[in-house]
Amino acid sequence: MKLPVIIALVCIGFTASSVFGATATFSTDKTSYSSGESIKLTGTITPVNNGQFVIVQIINPSDSDLVAADQFLPNSDGTFSKTYLADGPKWSQEGSYTIKIFYGEWSEKTFQFKKTSDSVTKPTIPKTTEEKKELIPFYDEKTMIPGFPDLNNSPNYYFERYENEPAYKAWFDKTFPGLSIKDIVGYSTTHVQGFPDPDKAPQYYITRYKTDTEFKDWFDSQFKGKTIYLVLQVVPPVQIPSWVKENASWWSTEKIDDATFIQGIEFMIKQKIIVIRNLPTSQALTDESIPEWVRKNASWWSSGKITEDDFVNAIEYLVQHGIIRV
Repeated sequence: MKLPVIIALVCIGFTASSVFGATATFSTDKTSYSSGESIKLTGTITPVNNGQFVIVQIINPSDSDLVAADQFLPNSDGTFSKTYLADGPKWSQEGSYTIKIFYGEWSEKTFQFKKTSDSVTKPTIPKTTEEKKELIPFYDEKTMIPGFPDLNNSPNYYFERYENEPAYKAWFDKTFPGLSIKDIVGYSTTHVQGFPDPDKAPQYYITRYKTDTEFKDWFDSQFKGKTIYLVLQVVPPVQIPSWVKENASWWSTEKIDDATFIQGIEFMIKQKIIVIRNLPTSQALTDESIPEWVRKNASWWSSGKITEDDFVNAIEYLVQHGIIRV
């Protein structure tokens, strides 16, 4: 069943009733934009539901590709203000773009976009390490190259390939003109000598931080106010919104049936509310029932007994076996 969509005139704020009993009203600062301009989005949530994320998507005129995606918590008074740059390889089409906001249910509005003659045709890659720190969200598989750099490969792995493989060097230099291999995949220098070690992959440190209490305590004491992702200069994983846990809890206690749970997960994956990298594609639907261990996983995750990664593994299983169709 399709959700109702409420379309408003450009630059006129609109209100959408949510399943949380809240309303979301938002608007943009202008009705049209050109390449390189900033889109300022402002809005208000009334009332605020603690822990509920505002989901934002900007979609191109063909309605087939995201040019920007974001999720955040509103301010304590319900207000929010976000800015998005209308530039880069995703902004290749002129016409009517759509902004969608999710807060219990989807709402949307449109604005016009026109490319200027000097429009940027290549990714606007930060030139220095300091700029890269400020623009870390740019280093994402949606705006760069899927799977590059791979978190399971160390910086030295890429340095060696660049030095020893002429074809790889030629590809890199063409893709990232004016930048060094270290600018893209290297770690920045920290006050702790030898950390991070370029022989170790980002995933090595991320896993240690999640599983090794002593390492976590040491890191937090050395890099106060910073996340492991920020220090390693990698994009943090998209968190599953907290309200999804409530759905998982209802299903695990049979307050909603299997079909409702599956439909909800399918919808949230397709709408990119739940973002799972490298999600397998199911080939055919099956009549296979949901294993009991998946229900237990949902219960444990909703109560904080297992990690989000464990819950994602269960979703991947359901896709691989044709129980969830994406």
